[in-house]
Order: sequence, then C-alpha cells, then structure tokens
Amino acid sequence: MNPLLTTKAEIFRSGSDNLVFYHNRLVKLTNGVLLFCSGGEAEITIDLEKHHIIPNTNIMLLPGSILSLRSASPDFRIHYFAYSDEMFKAACFRLDPPFIHFLKENACYTHTEKEALRSIT
Repeated sequence: MNPLLTTKAEIFRSGSDNLVFYHNRLVKLTNGVLLFCSGGEAEITIDLEKHHIIPNTNIMLLPGSILSLRSASPDFRIHYFAYSDEMFKAACFRLDPPFIHFLKENACYTHTEKEALRSIT
C-alpha cells in the first residue's frame, strides 16, 4: 500500500515509513508530500533526478512529482506529511509560478543549523 497517498476522505495524513513501497518503481504522486529523514541513508530519484538522503534532510514533493527509491540502508526512516492536490492549490494560489518552479527544482535540503533542527524535531 502506498503510504504517501491521500484520498478524498483523507485529504492529509502523516506518519513514519521506510519508503519500501517505492523501491525500484516510478510512482507519479497525485498529491504533495513533505518528508524529513530521521535516520539512515537512501538514494532516491525525484522526477528522474538522483538525490542522496541523509538524516536531517527535508524533501518537498509537489503534486505530479515522480518518486523512486533506488537504495536504502536498513535503518532508513522518514517522517511524512502528505496533503491533497486541492489542499496544495488552496494554500499556494497566491504564490507566483516561478516560486513553485523553484520549490520543484530544489526539492531536497539538508539542515545543518541546530536551531532549525530543534524547531523541526
């Protein structure tokens, strides 16, 4: 079962997972997801672009993104918040298209500042 999928009855969901559902398959997301790596390492592709994920990495997947898990350490763990396409449109309707494009092109960010990490965790 796809842990990041939302439905009409469940417009958002959160939890923790190892993304094994996405191992060696390309999945186009109909909804968006915010992810935070809390342990382990992984190699993922987002829209066919490779990313090395380590602890304290944030990942933003916009609706329509294509996700695949290429490899992961046994202790790889992420926390996620998945939200529907409608929720994304309502929250972002005033944002300029260039900003949305920037978010899509810069999907992964690894935090190094302790203050930012304290706020996230």
